[in-house]
Amino acid sequence: FSTFLFLATALVAEHAKSFLISEPLLIGVINNVKSEEVDSAVSTLQSAGFTSASFSLYDSTIDKLESMKNAKDIVCSKPNFYIGASTVTSKNQVELCYSYGAQFISTRYFSPQIIESTLSLSMVPLPGIKDIVEAHKAVDLGANWVKFYPASDIGVEGLKIIRKYLPSDIGIIVAGGVTPESMEQFWACGANGFAIGSTLFSKDLRLEDLKAKAYKFGLAFSKLRHAPA
Repeated sequence: FSTFLFLATALVAEHAKSFLISEPLLIGVINNVKSEEVDSAVSTLQSAGFTSASFSLYDSTIDKLESMKNAKDIVCSKPNFYIGASTVTSKNQVELCYSYGAQFISTRYFSPQIIESTLSLSMVPLPGIKDIVEAHKAVDLGANWVKFYPASDIGVEGLKIIRKYLPSDIGIIVAGGVTPESMEQFWACGANGFAIGSTLFSKDLRLEDLKAKAYKFGLAFSKLRHAPA
């Protein structure tokens, strides 16, 4: 058993490493989706050009973790698609997410304990930050990515300041009210990726509506990634 655990940990660590050096990220934060529709939702995100799927633990934690584990099994053959958890609020949740196969842990706010716990389990932390002070604290703890949240409140000027004073090899994920139309201005100010939650997975969402929404985000993201420097 100890040998199996070591190999499993090594595999997660290697995948986490590839996540850290991957191309820009587009994360779909899955919420308001019935458990029997999660597989279809994840497949839709993949087809639309998303690089990752994250399961919000805002409620029904165990149900979401089971869905995350099943999704991980679905995408295991795709080395550049990642599965993680969002709205994580405690060290216990971090450990649960790890046991269910999470590759990254996203929070809405800056939490040293969650960053340290995530790194200790060879997962990638995406700590929520609202200013340059929190960003530097996260980097000092070992984070290679920070999540600029909520972007709709802080705005592009706040992102400009954070990007200016962060090392260039630290990625910035923009989250909170991002739309296909607003992605370009955040990208121009130094964003390296986006996490799309409520503007994609709204309440009473139908899968046919998700496909149309996801492809709009995917198209906008693709244009940004492949635009001339």
